[in-house]
Amino acid sequence: MQALLQRLILDHKNLTRLLEVLERQLDDFHVGQEHDLDLLYELMDYVESYEDQVHHPAEDLIFTRFKEITDEKRVAVETLEDQHRILADMTRKFRNSLQAIIHEGVVLRHEVEAQGRAMLKMLRQHMDLEEGEVFGLIGERLDAADWVALEAQAPKVNDPIFGNPDPARFRALFRHFTQAPDLRHL
Repeated sequence: MQALLQRLILDHKNLTRLLEVLERQLDDFHVGQEHDLDLLYELMDYVESYEDQVHHPAEDLIFTRFKEITDEKRVAVETLEDQHRILADMTRKFRNSLQAIIHEGVVLRHEVEAQGRAMLKMLRQHMDLEEGEVFGLIGERLDAADWVALEAQAPKVNDPIFGNPDPARFRALFRHFTQAPDLRHL
């Protein structure tokens, strides 16, 4: 499997870990238990700065090339491209709602939770569609020259959580991962 495609699949595995954290925080938020707004905000900052600015643009490059060489799974690929835009908007809105709460703005609790859960659901469905229907076929159809060109064009930013860690920027996330026994292997 090509290195770029492997990186994207690894990104999905890492994001899945973060989505589990998000889901637990939303569960706590729902029942009024202690939840960590800083952790939620940093998680959304990560999704917005890495997933939406690095991961999804790399996928979009691959999808564009794939559509140039075949019509296979075109509806699925175009759905994924549309979802990238929708997810970026959902992420921004949810992060803004969290920021409003942090700054003691008036935000309805059930609306914030609904935003988070909708984003969580769409991200999971999105990754399932990519890995279940599209990535395998892309791996088969693109040739070595395609991958060389795509690697040259793809964003080169290291993952600030799982790649080249930035514990100063993502302080709450790193604290969470070092304190949570099931997640210490970050």
